[in-house]
Amino acid sequence: MVDDQATPLADDLVSAVARSFPEEDRERVLAALARVDGDRCQVAVMVLGTDGSASLTRIEHFAEVAAVDSRDVLYWAEYSPERLDYRAALSRLGISRPYPV
Repeated sequence: MVDDQATPLADDLVSAVARSFPEEDRERVLAALARVDGDRCQVAVMVLGTDGSASLTRIEHFAEVAAVDSRDVLYWAEYSPERLDYRAALSRLGISRPYPV
């Protein structure tokens, strides 16, 4: 499923992927998230990639952005003036984290 350089994923994040994505996309979503360094950034990518509707393309895009500079996805998810409701997104996904993470 993921390579040796993968960052471990929290169980609730894996469960959120299973609930949010069709079976045929889950392996790629998990692999993209595993390439993101750290739980906080992984959750931010998941929140951004599922805002509105779950999108494999958006997950992969935000995972690539996080690889360049993780502060971008953290800002967009947690601090942007146009910010989505992060707490509501975490609740919708069934992910429990302190706010902001």
